[in-house]
Formats: sequence, structure tokens, C-alpha cells
Amino acid sequence: MAEQSSDATEEVISALRSLDVADLAPIEPPPSVWDGIEASIESGRAELHGSRSRESAALVVEYSIDASDVLAEVGAGWVQSAIDHGAPELERPDDERVLWESIGDDELRELWQLVVQQVRSERSEMRLPLRCDSARDRRWFEMTVSPLADGGVRFRSVLVFQEARRPVALLDPTVERDDASEPIALCSWCGRGRLDGSWLDIERLAVDARLFEREAPPRVVPGICGSCRHQMSVEVLAQGVAVS
Repeated sequence: MAEQSSDATEEVISALRSLDVADLAPIEPPPSVWDGIEASIESGRAELHGSRSRESAALVVEYSIDASDVLAEVGAGWVQSAIDHGAPELERPDDERVLWESIGDDELRELWQLVVQQVRSERSEMRLPLRCDSARDRRWFEMTVSPLADGGVRFRSVLVFQEARRPVALLDPTVERDDASEPIALCSWCGRGRLDGSWLDIERLAVDARLFEREAPPRVVPGICGSCRHQMSVEVLAQGVAVS
């Protein structure tokens, strides 16, 4: 049976090779075929757009500080973000919690203070790109920093794009941490991590740091790489704030 099938296939191939272009007549498919294809494409686009819209609507993180830089109000997204990052102590605002106390990196803290200074002095909002990955997704946000009455400032981050990837244990807040190891700083703008003075994509860092061979990964802390520090400083300078 297999031999007969092979012979039939060879006969078809031989017949096709003997054909000339003049022997072929184009056949226009019925309009219903094209209508079906277009409907399928439009349906897929609408589904994708709706999915992204639902994701963006669900992933909005909002909070505000008062004139003394004390965390004054948080939205529902803040609570979920605190849970996702393994920081339950940040789930509720504290009457005495100054925002800068949550930023251990000196350069990153200085840059955010300059942004807040600019927004207050100019009474105008600033839009900044932000990278905040989860264990299973690369995620890009747009943050809007806006002035409020009495010297307050409002922060609102909206998810604009996300891309699935293989899970990275380093970014999983439920994974046990090795507190004795030096923490790994992640750039808040590009998402790269610092290892031995170099800033690497998180997947490359996990391999070079041999994280897969360790029982527990180190802690993760926010930071900013040199290139993003320069770029963001230029953005702030362009709006009239001197960077020391």
C-alpha cells in the first residue's frame, strides 16, 4: 500500500512539472472566502486590543505624597504591587513613612527627588518610562507624576506592554531569599541587573551568577544603571532642573 501511494505521488509531481504557465488559469475565490478571512483578522485584532486594554486597566499603580514627602494615599494597584514584590509592610500608608525611606540606592533616590522638585516648582506633570518585571513577564509602564494642591505629588503608573517569558526565580517574591548574600540591584528603567559592576539582562544575569545552582537567590533592590541615570538626568535638565 505504501509503495502504491509513493508511485501515485511521483505521478502527480511528474504531471505538475510538465505543466506550462499557459496551461494554468487563475480562479478567483468566492467573495465569501475573502470576507471570512477579513472577519477573522479583525476579530483577532479586536480580541488582542481588548486583552491589552483589560491588562492595562488592571495594572495601574497609584499613590501620592504630601508636601513633606510622606506617603499620603495609595490605590488598589499599590496594594497588589506591594504583595507582588514581597513587601507587605507597604500595603497600607503610614502617617510617618517618607517615600524616600523605601529607596536605598542613593542615585535613584536623588533622581526621584529631582523629579518631584521639578513637578512642584513648575506645577506641571512629567511622564517617565518605567520597567517593572514580574517573575513570568517583562513589563513596561508609563508613569505620570503630577502636582497636587498644597505641595502634594501624585504618581500613576500604567502598564503599556508586557511580554511573557520563562519564569525567573530571582523575581518571584514567594521564593526564599539568601539574606547573607549581596543583594542584586535592578535598574528601575531598563530592568537590567547589576553583577560585578556590569548591568546585564536578567536572564543573562541568572546564568552568569549561577543562580540556578543556588538553593536560594539573593534579595533584589531597586537601582539605576549608568546609561539610564544619564538619560533621565538629561530629561530633567531639559526641563530646567540642575543635576548635581
